[in-house]
Amino acid sequence: MDKTFMQLTLGLLGLCWVTGGWAQTIRLINEPVYRTPFVVVVAPAHLLPALSQKIEAGQQSASFALVNGDRCSEEQLCDSINTILNSDRWQISKQYVYFVVAGERSFFNHYSHYTDDFFAAKYYLKTDDIDEMHPSFTISDFESTSIDEVVRSLRKKYTWDIQIETIREQHAQEIYKSRKHYAIGFKLGSLTPYKTKIIDSDLPRGFTQYGLYGLTRFGSRWQLNWMVNANVNLPNPRSLIQEQIQEQVDFFEILSGGGGEEEIDINAQIRGHVYLNATLEGRFLLKPQLHWQPYIGLGISFTNLLNIDAKIDTTITIDFSDFSGGSGGFNTGGFEPDSDDENFNLTTLRQLGMPISVGVQHQLGRRWELDISARYDWSPNREASLRTLGIDVGLAFRLVGRKQVYYEYVRLNP
Repeated sequence: MDKTFMQLTLGLLGLCWVTGGWAQTIRLINEPVYRTPFVVVVAPAHLLPALSQKIEAGQQSASFALVNGDRCSEEQLCDSINTILNSDRWQISKQYVYFVVAGERSFFNHYSHYTDDFFAAKYYLKTDDIDEMHPSFTISDFESTSIDEVVRSLRKKYTWDIQIETIREQHAQEIYKSRKHYAIGFKLGSLTPYKTKIIDSDLPRGFTQYGLYGLTRFGSRWQLNWMVNANVNLPNPRSLIQEQIQEQVDFFEILSGGGGEEEIDINAQIRGHVYLNATLEGRFLLKPQLHWQPYIGLGISFTNLLNIDAKIDTTITIDFSDFSGGSGGFNTGGFEPDSDDENFNLTTLRQLGMPISVGVQHQLGRRWELDISARYDWSPNREASLRTLGIDVGLAFRLVGRKQVYYEYVRLNP
């Protein structure tokens, strides 16, 4: 019979393939085929070569998961077998899964505590002379029993489909194939800038910033976070001029026909800014096991600030003599302010910074994540830099990968 050998071992995060010797935890002999027996055989390391020879000499059509019992506990074996049974790689018939233990009595007692509802039948190949009965196991001598005899005895029984469905309904978990943690969301925050020598005009004491951010988690403690924040506050000179016209002109007199030329003094301060900031930050979670997970962060940022500070100080003349309430218009006679470059200040600042942040994040169910942080962004250049202190609140949507149902077929007795 043509036999295919595949070997696998249980790692910290799943199954990983290895080759050579008996150092591995599980050795899969004969690739599983639909509606053929799948036999889990657990034995101490010194019996594995003899068991392998027995299997190779057998003529029965079956697949075997040969387990080194000296390298795994009951719980680890349980997780390994369930991982194999849930894998899409093999077509294992769940009705024809069997369990075999080989070794002395003390070894058998260590691996005889699995529930009886899933395994169609169990078999014990003993290596000592102790003659005892066990209600769940068929028992025979290791030396005098061939693998063909074991398989013939096991395959007389099978698990009913209704029992398999009951196990699936009662012992199912939802897992996600993407192990990495991704999230993307929006942030709302308050930013306080500190003026330095590069900016000659006053900045606002604080303003609201709006942002988009995302994060990727690596392991349980490390995160890579990116943010793009913005605030735009551009002045509207026309509205300021209209306000001063309304303050200095008696429109009741104009409507009664007493309008003429009027000189209006325009004296207004116009301030505004365009603030953009992009940040790439690494975070370290201090207590990832908590519901509210505190963290500290350090990163690099790029800031672009356009600051506008202008003063309008001029006089305009408006002719109200041909004002018509129906047409809604009048002749301004032209608007020719006395422009002065000294009254207009436009400053552009571009800088790299190093933000330091502290915060906390909280999982809102399976898909949503709340983030609250305080961040101080500073630049090493004291002569030409803008330093800011911000407090942000963000809400992100987690992208956790494609959902897969994991069934716990093999379980330990409570």
